[in-house]
Amino acid sequence: MANDPGMDYAVERARKRSNAELMHDLGRVPNPQNQENIAARIVLEERRLRNASEAEARSEAMHRELKGAMDDLKKPHWTVVPTFLIAIAAALFGAVAVFYSIYPIAP
Repeated sequence: MANDPGMDYAVERARKRSNAELMHDLGRVPNPQNQENIAARIVLEERRLRNASEAEARSEAMHRELKGAMDDLKKPHWTVVPTFLIAIAAALFGAVAVFYSIYPIAP
């Protein structure tokens, strides 16, 4: 492309046009050797690659964010341990109460 200034000009013109216009031109003039068609294909491929790399970057950023959120979930909330201890104590007191209701110690 660097050796052909006409092609460089065609690519620069194609970069200023929308994807819909470029696709329309590709369908309107079916000649694959046409300089405008080649420029349109080059620009569409550049845009496709740029969009793919942007999507990959967004995906990686989302992955990092979710990984950080999952790391925060690995440590339990501060209320989990005291609640567990209170539940154990309640179960023990309940077991003692049931024991004495089944086997009373008073005559």
